[in-house]
Amino acid sequence: PGISCYGDLDEIGPFISQMDVLIVPILEGSGVRIKVFEALDFGKLVLSTPVGLEGLAEDLKATIPNTRDPIELAELMIRWYLNPTQRAQTAKLQQAAYWENYSPEKLINALKIMLDAY
Repeated sequence: PGISCYGDLDEIGPFISQMDVLIVPILEGSGVRIKVFEALDFGKLVLSTPVGLEGLAEDLKATIPNTRDPIELAELMIRWYLNPTQRAQTAKLQQAAYWENYSPEKLINALKIMLDAY
């Protein structure tokens, strides 16, 4: 109850704004998951497997509850879903860590440093 799965979406913003929690149950693959950034930008709680967090800044990863075990991930989903106060507080911590690492200013400065190196 209260859990839905979706395929391709035309526009992500309205979809994410309706969600309380984003689950990233990825078990293999590589690269940064853009959906994680989008959820964090909207201030939504993210739960994941460790693979779903690959490529993220370490201090951001530290704020995101994660497990590789499917049963434990289901338990995390239930625990966070049933505790809206803790969910909101943790989502704010996650969002702050996201902005600390990936704000437009940080990204622009990193790009300038890379371009200056050439």
